[in-house]
Amino acid sequence: MGSRRILKMKKTNRFILTKKNIKSLFIVNSIVLFVACLPLSYGFYSFIRIAVCLITILITYNYVIKNKSFDQIIILGFIAILFNPIFPVFLNNKWLWVLIDLGLAFYFLKLY
Repeated sequence: MGSRRILKMKKTNRFILTKKNIKSLFIVNSIVLFVACLPLSYGFYSFIRIAVCLITILITYNYVIKNKSFDQIIILGFIAILFNPIFPVFLNNKWLWVLIDLGLAFYFLKLY
């Protein structure tokens, strides 16, 4: 009896976002990625990396808990790796980053 109660408590203590909160994270990520297409200072691009990576990790974590599509989890994981601030991916072509940012902004709007 006691072990069942503990297991139930563990399941309810998980950090799960509501559908409305996840939708707002999709919108925030899209806005940040659209702004990233503008010519800005390097510090702002570092902020974009941190914001997109953290928000994408949050969404991915909630998708894993809710047993969403494995394909979406893999794609979101790849996005988090691409924008990670610890081991950044450097693409020397600014236009390539603009295309990636626009594509991912529309992808997050599609998930919305």
